[in-house]
Amino acid sequence: MGALTNATAETGLAAVGISVSRYRYFSFIDSFFRRSYMVAIHQDHLIELPASEFIQHTTAVMISDNVWFGMAGVIAAVFLLGVLTDGFQKVSHHQVPVDIPGLIMKWCFQMFGMGLGVQGVEDFEPVQLQVWPTAKIILLSTWLAYTFVILNTISSQLPVMFAFDHHKRLPFTGVKGLLGSDFAVYGTSTAADMLKMSLEEHHAELSTKLKQMPVAPLGINRYDYYNHIAKTQKSVLIVNQETLLEMSFRNCEMFVAIDNLVETRVSALLMLKNSTLRESFERGYARATQSGIAQFAIDNYKHYMRIKGRVRAHGQCYRRTIQTKPNARVRAIHLRQMYFLFEWLVCCFSGTLAILLVECILFLFAKKRYRIRLCRRL
Repeated sequence: MGALTNATAETGLAAVGISVSRYRYFSFIDSFFRRSYMVAIHQDHLIELPASEFIQHTTAVMISDNVWFGMAGVIAAVFLLGVLTDGFQKVSHHQVPVDIPGLIMKWCFQMFGMGLGVQGVEDFEPVQLQVWPTAKIILLSTWLAYTFVILNTISSQLPVMFAFDHHKRLPFTGVKGLLGSDFAVYGTSTAADMLKMSLEEHHAELSTKLKQMPVAPLGINRYDYYNHIAKTQKSVLIVNQETLLEMSFRNCEMFVAIDNLVETRVSALLMLKNSTLRESFERGYARATQSGIAQFAIDNYKHYMRIKGRVRAHGQCYRRTIQTKPNARVRAIHLRQMYFLFEWLVCCFSGTLAILLVECILFLFAKKRYRIRLCRRL
């Protein structure tokens, strides 16, 4: 650009971004290449992920919402049938009034495993299978088998439940979150111009917060200096893909917080404003575009960038991103995989309810016969 300005050259070949400030003084021949800018953050500024948040997310991933609703329905059904069978047992064998609140409290404690600690052992009735209704035996056996299946299913996932890819998360989410944080933002003038021109929400506000990227001291590589700034200062860097590639090659500690923040056109040729050569170059470039040569060059460039990224950054450091949620290595359990279990439970619960009704009818019939016999004796 300096050679064009002082008239020592008439045109220049440079893959520079086409920004508003440069367009005031130079004419560009568009190369159809695009350079994306991203927000990079050092790994030391990531936030440790709380174990409670990971466990909550893992549990939600492991079991789908429909299965959770199904399990809640099973617990409600067992609770209701348990209260009914216990009430029938007290009426039929102990001949005492039914204490509904007491039965509800008892089954709440029993089902959640807190009865022994809250009520005490002496408050529970002794186990007398001979006085248990058949419906109660079937219900408790079904509940025992169900809990056995569920506990084994969850226990089989324990080795991988607490294995996750990233134990940290970003300190902000999106451009709005970055503006609300106390992070300093560094970038180039090209990035600032693109943010000002962008129609995306909060981009113009971010351009006012952006500080000019510091110049590296003499004798220090500028990419090493960028890595040093990102690590020692509470800051983020808005850099293009080539700059991030060089930084990643020297230090594998940078993450992409916001990818594809803005995108700028890349020039192929540049010349002074209103240059007489512009018309000739535009005519030649149009001919190359129509013949397919330009597209072939673009494809070759993209292939070169992929190879360069894998070789120089070892395929792991370049353009690394971190997920906002932990990546749990568990397989989700869906309702279609639990159909057999819920069908079996429906059959067992239906059988329990049917047997309980039959036992109630038989009890009422026997009680009526007893009253008739008693009246005849009197």
